[in-house]
Amino acid sequence: MNLDDDIFYFCASGYNDTAITVLTGKPTECSSPLPSVLDVNYPAITIPNLQRRSDGHDSVYRAVVEAPEGVKIAVEPETLVFNNSTKKLGFSPVSASLALSQVVCACPLVACLP
Repeated sequence: MNLDDDIFYFCASGYNDTAITVLTGKPTECSSPLPSVLDVNYPAITIPNLQRRSDGHDSVYRAVVEAPEGVKIAVEPETLVFNNSTKKLGFSPVSASLALSQVVCACPLVACLP
């Protein structure tokens, strides 16, 4: 993805022109009507096929993040630990612009063991 793809994504997601300009550093005017989110090449979050260990030990999953240049992405918490009593845990990927130190997205998600 390049800057124009990012701008298209922000426009389709409903960000206003001023916010996009501040975030990207490029003067922006979203088209009218706004682009459809169905036409956006979304960044991906891949969650592995979570499997319960059969040996009775905890199943531990750590976040590995590959962020595009200029963006910091963190996952909170960084580690999910499943055991016999813990079958469902929540986590949130949080992204921020490095240039502006501004949070762009914080989206709570849930991971479950079968």
